[in-house]
Amino acid sequence: AAMHYANFVLIPVFLMILIIHYILKNKNEWNIKDVFLKKILGLFLGWFLILQCLMLYNYSFDRGYTLSSSSYVYLTGRLCETGIMQMYLKDNCGKKEIPLCKYNGTLPDATWKFVWNDDSPFAKEGRDWIKSNKEYKKNIHSILLSPKYWRFLFWTSLKDTFRQLFKNDMGHGLFAYDKNSAVYYGIAEKMGSDEINEYFNSLQATNKLNFNFNNLVNNILLLFSVIIIFIYFFNKKNNFKLKELIIVILLGVFLNAAITASLANVYERLQSRVSWLIIFVAIICSIEIIKNTFKKYFDKPLEG
Repeated sequence: AAMHYANFVLIPVFLMILIIHYILKNKNEWNIKDVFLKKILGLFLGWFLILQCLMLYNYSFDRGYTLSSSSYVYLTGRLCETGIMQMYLKDNCGKKEIPLCKYNGTLPDATWKFVWNDDSPFAKEGRDWIKSNKEYKKNIHSILLSPKYWRFLFWTSLKDTFRQLFKNDMGHGLFAYDKNSAVYYGIAEKMGSDEINEYFNSLQATNKLNFNFNNLVNNILLLFSVIIIFIYFFNKKNNFKLKELIIVILLGVFLNAAITASLANVYERLQSRVSWLIIFVAIICSIEIIKNTFKKYFDKPLEG
């Protein structure tokens, strides 16, 4: 949960859907003492405790009792990428005092450009995360509370969700980091000068990392996995419990795409981190298909 903020939305949404599924399936017979519900509540507790750890961590560094002191910076970049922020500024510049108005017409067309480029409005304002977060928060709330922008928010989220589902390549973001990078400073400070030469001679630092073959194999496996899952799921004779697992896995993969595409970015690394689950459940289906195909041999008693 602590590895990416999108997980803090993904986990409770996913668990709520499982609870609703359980209640609908069992109707009036559901019991709070049921093992399934106990597991769900246990996962909720784990999620809540991790949430508190991160919020208390921010509080200890005078960033406030909050999950993130920079979330609205990223969301602003995301809305610039979709064009919704440009629409908002066009409608409100001159009516409200909005610092971003002086950059209207030159806003970056990608989230990462807004956050990390040196010529972005965020960088030109000094990259003060806490101050900018407070400023951008007002804009975000105004957009979310205005019905005019709801259909644009919905359609861009829907479109980018399906784009994200097909972004499964590995190796995204693994490029060389120079002496001005946080990676370099971290290694130099924590591991000392002995490791710096090793760092600069690594495959990543010399731009020799190549994932072309890995991604070819991965995409072929994903394609065959989807076919296997489809065949297994629509065979009425097959295991119902495994079909439920398939639904849960595919739901999780879809929710990951929807949440990351809507709240963060459309990036390969955000979807490839979960797409292996499709291959995993396809392996289970394959084992079940083999067992069912050769069942008579497995059930046949040994002679002698």
